[in-house]
Amino acid sequence: MCIIPYMCRSNIWLRNMRHNPPPYNPNWTKVDREYGRSIEIPVEPHPFDLVQIPPKEYFENTYEMDTFGPLQSSGVGVNKKAKTYDDGKLPLAWLPWAAIDELSKVQQYGHGKYKDFNNYRKGMEVSRNLSCALRHIRDYLEGNDSDHESGCHPLAHALCRIAFVLQNIKDGVAIDDRYKKQ
Repeated sequence: MCIIPYMCRSNIWLRNMRHNPPPYNPNWTKVDREYGRSIEIPVEPHPFDLVQIPPKEYFENTYEMDTFGPLQSSGVGVNKKAKTYDDGKLPLAWLPWAAIDELSKVQQYGHGKYKDFNNYRKGMEVSRNLSCALRHIRDYLEGNDSDHESGCHPLAHALCRIAFVLQNIKDGVAIDDRYKKQ
């Protein structure tokens, strides 16, 4: 009669060669059907059983990976993350910085041309800014990768003009000359 160890998850079962192994039960430590006696085998928890899901409150006021990008690991334990209260605040860290850099180049060119970074804040017709933006978009679609006057990307010019409209609307200086059905 030979009794051999039988592995099942992290628990060791003893079984008789003539019998089928016992069904999986992580809490069952008594086996040896041959002689009818119990053998106590300490049961250690499986590593998956030790994983604890943090409470729901842990995830409040944090940005999730699928929303704004991957969370950066600080090397500190999961529950050691600092609390933040940024509900309702804009996630500015995820803006497209290459586009903002190009927009800034257009602003810099405009400053040289008009001698004023805030020239657009004086207000202008919405249709004029948007017509200009559409012309720059058309230039890009026709294969131009740089503006013939400034050397900047045409889409950066379009982005800049659209940004001007949004800022003028917010400041209350936009001249709304859009066509409106009566």
